[in-house]
Amino acid sequence: MATNADLDALQAEAEAAVAAGAEGTEHRWPFGVHGEDWRKEVADAAQPPDERWCEFQRRQSEWEAQLPEGLVSVEYDKDDPTVIERCLAAMGRDGAVCLRNAVSAETCDQVLRDMEPYMDRGSLLDGFFGKRSKRIGALPARSRASDCMVAHPALMKLCDALIGRQVLRFDKEGLAELASKPMASKRGPLKQLPWGLDLTQIITLGPGAEQQILHHDGAYCLWDFHRTFEHKISTVWALDEFTEEVGATRVVLGSQDWSRDRAATLEDSVAAVMPKGSVVIYTNSTIHGSGPNLTPDKNRIGLNIDYNLGLLRTEENQYLSCPPEVMCDAPVYMQRLCGYTKVGACRSFAGKKTPSFCASLYQK
Repeated sequence: MATNADLDALQAEAEAAVAAGAEGTEHRWPFGVHGEDWRKEVADAAQPPDERWCEFQRRQSEWEAQLPEGLVSVEYDKDDPTVIERCLAAMGRDGAVCLRNAVSAETCDQVLRDMEPYMDRGSLLDGFFGKRSKRIGALPARSRASDCMVAHPALMKLCDALIGRQVLRFDKEGLAELASKPMASKRGPLKQLPWGLDLTQIITLGPGAEQQILHHDGAYCLWDFHRTFEHKISTVWALDEFTEEVGATRVVLGSQDWSRDRAATLEDSVAAVMPKGSVVIYTNSTIHGSGPNLTPDKNRIGLNIDYNLGLLRTEENQYLSCPPEVMCDAPVYMQRLCGYTKVGACRSFAGKKTPSFCASLYQK
C-alpha cells in the first residue's frame, strides 16, 4: 500500500529538482519517472524517453496473453516490478483495470472524516449524475489524507505512460511527430506530453440510487478525439467496499475500441467489485457508469480522481477549487499536480515567475 513515506519521497524529489534548476521543465509536469532517475529526467526535458515504456510496447502482446479473462484485478505491491505493466496490458486489452488494496482502510477513513463537513452540506443531484447521489470536490484543498490517492505512485506511473508517453496509441517516433515545428526545431523531438490533475470528487450513491447512464468521458470534450488519443485517465476509489448490490462502478470491457455510434447496455458491463482502499482505472474512451444501489440502507462512497493532458482545460477548475492561498501549505508535488507549474515554455506563468510554488506568490 502507498504510505506517507512514499509521499515524503515525492516531496524530497520535487524539492531537489527545483533546487537543481528544474523550474523551466518544458515537456512534462513533475510526475513521470520515479526512482533514482526521476530528478535527472525532470531537470532535463531533452533526456531520452523512459525505455520502460518502449520495452512495454515491444512486449505488449506477451503481457496481454498472460491476463485472465474478465475485468483484471492486480494486487498493489510497490516492490513488484510487474504491477504497472500488468495494469497497462489490461487497459490496452479491456480499457480498464482494478488495482486492489492500493491504500489502507485507515487512509480511506481519514479522507471521509476530513470531507464529512462538506458532504453533509452537499445537495442531492439528479439527471445524468443519478438520483440520490452527491458529489463533493476540491479534495487537495480539503483533505491532506487524500494525497495518498491523488498522487499515488502507481497512478503517477500509469499517467506518465498513458497520457505522457501515449503508450497505447503511439510509438516514440509517432509521439515525436506531434511536436510543433518551432518547438521541435529548438528542442528536438517531443519526448513527453504534459499532464496533471483534472478533477477530484467524492461520489455518494444513496440507497435506491438508479443506474447512471453509460458513457465515456471523451464524449464531453469540445474536440472529438474519437478514441485516437489518450487525453484523460479516470479512476474511482472505493472508500468503502464496492459490491454489485451497493452500486459499484460498471465498465464495458473492450469498449475503448468501439465505433462512435455503438451503444452499450447494462448487460454489456461488469461491476468493479473490490475491497475498501482499491481503485478502478479506465481510459477516456472506455464506457462506464455507476451501478444502481439496490440496498435499503447503505451508501456507496467512492472517490473519483481524473488526470488529463496539460494542454487542455480541466473539468474542475483547480485554481478556484484549490486556490494559492490554500495550496501554499500543501506539499510541492501536490502544488505542481494541481497546475502550479509551467506547461511548455510560456504557458501558465504568473507575472514573470513560474508558479512552481504558489507559496512564492502567496506568503502567509
